Amino acid sequence: MFENSVIIRSVFSFCVFWRSVYENSLIKRGVDLVFQFFKEVFRYSVLYPIFAYESLKIEARPFYIKQFQKIYTTCVATLHSAYCRGRDNSFFLRRIGHVGTGAWFENSFIVRGLKHTLGSATLEGVLLSFFVLLVPFINKELSLVMAFGVFGIFLLSAIIRNNQTLTVTKATVFAGLYFIMIVINSFLSINPSGSMRDLAIHTGGVLVLFAIVNSPLTKRDYDWMFNALIFAGLLVSIYAMYQYIADVPMGSGWVDASENPGLTVRVFGTFENPNTFAEFLIMVLPLTVARGLKNLSEKKWLSGLSFGIPAGAMVVALLLTASRAGWLGFAFGTVIFVLLLNMKFIIPIIFGGVVAFPLLPESILQRIGTIGSLSDSSNLYRYNLWKSAVEIIKDFFVTGIGTGYLAFREITPYYMKNMAPYHTHNTYIQTLVEFGIVGLMIFLVWCFILFKEGANTALGGKNFTVRVYAAALTAGFCSVMLHGIAEHILYYSKIMLLFWVMIGLIIKAKDLNAAVENE
Repeated sequence: MFENSVIIRSVFSFCVFWRSVYENSLIKRGVDLVFQFFKEVFRYSVLYPIFAYESLKIEARPFYIKQFQKIYTTCVATLHSAYCRGRDNSFFLRRIGHVGTGAWFENSFIVRGLKHTLGSATLEGVLLSFFVLLVPFINKELSLVMAFGVFGIFLLSAIIRNNQTLTVTKATVFAGLYFIMIVINSFLSINPSGSMRDLAIHTGGVLVLFAIVNSPLTKRDYDWMFNALIFAGLLVSIYAMYQYIADVPMGSGWVDASENPGLTVRVFGTFENPNTFAEFLIMVLPLTVARGLKNLSEKKWLSGLSFGIPAGAMVVALLLTASRAGWLGFAFGTVIFVLLLNMKFIIPIIFGGVVAFPLLPESILQRIGTIGSLSDSSNLYRYNLWKSAVEIIKDFFVTGIGTGYLAFREITPYYMKNMAPYHTHNTYIQTLVEFGIVGLMIFLVWCFILFKEGANTALGGKNFTVRVYAAALTAGFCSVMLHGIAEHILYYSKIMLLFWVMIGLIIKAKDLNAAVENE
């Protein structure tokens, strides 16, 4: 009835008419000629092999990528040969084999128990799970050591197994380009020593991404990693609720009391800042829903419904952060998740949100009402900060100032007399400030490719688990990227490392189709 209504048919006819007019117009011919010209220019540019990497024949692929693959496979093969020689010539290892201790160990109660618990999970998957579980609770130094440790164990496993496979996609190529930009701008920074902090954290994140993308991860590994993040999210959310009950003091500038008189507490969990905590929550919340839906699809009713507990706790914690960008990011991520999984539910989801809106506490409604208002001091602060950042961009439009907040802190006194910010509170502006226009373009194209890969996996997955996991990861990524309009998501070390983990899981998700079929 809705589709046959007079209004819908009239709108449809109007669109068809103007489309036919455009198709036969001189404007379309001109647009086609311009598009064809730039298409040919791009076809013969140095960028084309990167964008079309996966569709090119091996001999047409970029030389530097082929050389990197060759170096990696040669190193793994050489070290594997050395390992085999050492194993065969080791008196100790040969004696173990002679007395049958190896077989005894394989059949021991402990090893059999571990195999039963882990199922088809791999060593890499379990280590990554422990890594993401601990990151929210440990300091940046220890988390960085763990990141290098995860990569070291991955490399050792690859050498022992002689796994010379190196996964290269458009997303990994652009991840490499973005990291190269970070390295170059760290050494050419206006404060090179200060940029080393961020370079070290990004290096740890890239190594973890490399381990994720090139590990033989299974569906069970994804279950483990999702469960680890969900459990961490539950624990931090419970702690955040305690902060609210205990009336933990807020940091200065966290809220404008005149605009939000009912807001006296903003929780931050283990993340030192409410907005940073919100970034973590909106990354993990879609994964929690995905795990519940996955179990429900397998008719594990009690297990599936039990994921509502951590999901509910994280939603409450997100509300208590009073992070407006976090709320918007969560809403945006929810829409993306539903659209990728089953768009028929988008209307009920929106209707449910509208109905629940008046039921929110007055303090939260007041906070929502200040979104975009320059009467709010934090919004005004961001606005003035962005205006001042434009002056920095004018002077460093091509090169950027260098990687990290210390370089930014060094230059801001020359442009901002009444402010001493750590960053611009906007990921995209901050990227332009740090890396210049080339760095920003690489970052934006990379983000688009990641979204496209995640969406394609979610829409084209051969298994519900693959689809729901890819949709959740893509939704979490979109949530954080929207949050990046009001915060710099690559400033806090814990979020930086988890961001690289999420990127790796999105890229690797499309391989789950084959993994699921083989299980």
